Amino acid sequence: MADGALRALFRDKMTVLVYQREKEEGRTVEKETVFAEGIPCYLSFQKESVQEAGLTFWGLTGTVFYPFGIHIPENSRILVQKQGEEYAFSLSGKPRQYWTHGELTVKGEEALANRDDPK
Repeated sequence: MADGALRALFRDKMTVLVYQREKEEGRTVEKETVFAEGIPCYLSFQKESVQEAGLTFWGLTGTVFYPFGIHIPENSRILVQKQGEEYAFSLSGKPRQYWTHGELTVKGEEALANRDDPK
């Protein structure tokens, strides 16, 4: 019963991107590749503000719920299509598996990009 109720929420779609090392012109580079796409999911997120050196930065943190049995590597880049909008998350945590579903904690790219900006 709980599994059916959760599946009813999975109206969003997730794409999982990972980095793979490849040889290119005699050097090793990391290239982003699609690990999986079109995974049904539900994104629950909130906007957060972070204050540093008198400046306020906005970003997204959230949890992605997805069907049981799907493998998602830790530290993946996650894209979620939700109600016609795409949300990008550059840092995923370690997936948690429950008997009804999986959960993944994510942080928004814009929050990380703003924090690293030296300006």
